[in-house]
Amino acid sequence: QDGIGHKIGLFVKGVSAFASAIVVGFIQSWKLSMIMLSGTVMLVLVTGFNGFMMRKTQTLSIDEYATAASLAEEVLASARTVTAYGTQSRFQKKYKIFMDKASDYDFKAKLWLSLIIAGVMGILNLEYALAFWQGNKFLHDGEVGVPNIVTAVMVIMAAGLSINSTLPHIQAFGTAVAAANKVFNTIERKSPIDPDSEEGEIPESFVGHVEFRSVNHIYPSRPDTTVLTDFSLEIPAGKTIALVGASGSGKSTIVGLLERFYLPVKGQILLDGKDIATLNLKWLRQHMAIVSQEPVLFSTSIYGCIAHGLASTKYADAPEEKKRELIENAARIANAHDFINELPEKYQTKVGERGSLRSGGQKQRIAIARAIVSEPKVLLLDEATAALDTRVESIVQGALDRAAEGRTTIVIAHRLSTIKNADNIIVMSEGQIAEQGTHEELRRLDRVYSRLVQAQELGSKVSYDNRTFLPREPKEKEGYEESDKSCLVRIETATPPTAMEKFEEEDGKDDSLWALIRFGWKMNTGQHTMMAIGLIFSFLAGCDPAIQAIILGNAINSLLSPGTSMGGLGIGFWCWMFFMLGLVNWLL
Repeated sequence: QDGIGHKIGLFVKGVSAFASAIVVGFIQSWKLSMIMLSGTVMLVLVTGFNGFMMRKTQTLSIDEYATAASLAEEVLASARTVTAYGTQSRFQKKYKIFMDKASDYDFKAKLWLSLIIAGVMGILNLEYALAFWQGNKFLHDGEVGVPNIVTAVMVIMAAGLSINSTLPHIQAFGTAVAAANKVFNTIERKSPIDPDSEEGEIPESFVGHVEFRSVNHIYPSRPDTTVLTDFSLEIPAGKTIALVGASGSGKSTIVGLLERFYLPVKGQILLDGKDIATLNLKWLRQHMAIVSQEPVLFSTSIYGCIAHGLASTKYADAPEEKKRELIENAARIANAHDFINELPEKYQTKVGERGSLRSGGQKQRIAIARAIVSEPKVLLLDEATAALDTRVESIVQGALDRAAEGRTTIVIAHRLSTIKNADNIIVMSEGQIAEQGTHEELRRLDRVYSRLVQAQELGSKVSYDNRTFLPREPKEKEGYEESDKSCLVRIETATPPTAMEKFEEEDGKDDSLWALIRFGWKMNTGQHTMMAIGLIFSFLAGCDPAIQAIILGNAINSLLSPGTSMGGLGIGFWCWMFFMLGLVNWLL
């Protein structure tokens, strides 16, 4: 954006001004123009070097500020944890270290900036001194007249300033080209898995029979780790299979491969006997739906959230009445219809950013409704109840059981109580099937699955007063529970100020310039001496244009009519005055 915006116009304007000034200057006096161009070269070198150093220190300063801001954001986001562990002072010291480094780099950047300004002003005055001294010599030799000298001096000065202000834009263009190259490479990259591609077979019918044949998979980011090894599994249409096992055993990879988020390194995945690599990707994903552990809801109404499940399906352009019917039916299956109707705005109730205005159970049921609204043949449940408490889990599990009816369902679960009714339970270990069967069959084997069940049953017991109790199984409810209601009551904790108090409070404020100056002076206690010195030198530096104008006028008078300048002083004196003004500018 920086390289294709207004800087293009400024660059063209600067180049045009430089070229035209050089042409005019050489027409008026090519010798004087050549001499003055030496000052222009110095101007470019000084600003180029100092500008490079300034940008370097500014970058370091910005990096330190960003690190400090990231730390502050992290601490504020986890304020309770920080307070609980009493680490406020530690993070405060850490934050101060970053801020001190940033302040140091920022001070150095301002130093380089001041050197740029001092160098430019000093060189300009030295150029005036050189130009009038050499111009006076050419005038006495009869080579040029006073108008030629003044014109050449002015246009070459303008050329120097133009090229000096134009050169930084070239860096912006270079940065823009480099950035654009990355962007265009990303845009033009042909993905091997293109969801918008029209290629691939679109079967006329789809039952939902899934089969994995000798599948091996390795993630590109972890080439040394084999996630799946010779994995083979057949899932009949309409059946529910569950995947259990330790983290990293390949459960989520199976779901990702089935959705074609990536392709297997070896082997095939078949749907109704057809390799999914040969099927149209958009069609494939239209017939699959996934419900994850942390559902992501967009900041819209409940109706809009569920309607997102109809996008890119055969119901995307259906009449509004048909869509509403599908959405309400999906909500009923997901045990969400009743609690939605209890809300003041029903289906038009806003869910907030990422569903922040809904409870965990409500979000999960809305996500289930979104998944099944398009009537997919394959349903993928990736630990859909893992983040819920026991009471809410029973409600959501009931919704999942109803949603799985008549669909090929693959469930990933750590809570084994939620998969007792699965048609087949697959126990994964290091990318392979350790054992499989129904819940009862695996319990009788008394191997990995049985030990997992025993461990979870033992962990669910609560010992108290030498007696052992098992938590009561919550009663499953099809509808909405009173405890799910969000009852928001506003309680006033302070009396609002009266109109007179507001007036007195506002009347006591002093927003004048003098008040701001006093506030700034008070905030910088301990730096008053440096501030006073800075103000004095800033005032003196601000007098430069006025002094320069006086010297310039007298220098031109000395050329036109020697003896008519202030005090009758000659051009040599005024050249030395330009020289002294340049040195003073650099020092200030």
